[in-house]
Amino acid sequence: MDGGSLRQAGWVGLVRARRALWLTVAGVVLDVATVIVCTLDAVSVQQAIAMALPAGLITAGGFIALLVPDPWCAWRRGFRHGCEAAAMYDPCPAADVAQKGLRGVRLTR
Repeated sequence: MDGGSLRQAGWVGLVRARRALWLTVAGVVLDVATVIVCTLDAVSVQQAIAMALPAGLITAGGFIALLVPDPWCAWRRGFRHGCEAAAMYDPCPAADVAQKGLRGVRLTR
């Protein structure tokens, strides 16, 4: 990689982090507004739930975006480590298969 692409990758990460921070702040503001409106009893229970669900989702999405800056890369790494762990753990390395008819398949160690 040359220096330009590294700077560009850093810039994209900075933009994502800034967007995640703003998303978290917006979610917290909506959460606080929902609590205030519910405390003042200005809305019905159904309206309060309708306000709280998107506010909670926005806040959770912002926190997740702050904690995991590149979810696609994290997913790929997790998948790779899972495949490596499955390859290392082989519970039955040499299984003898004795078949008696179509229904009776027996695995022996």
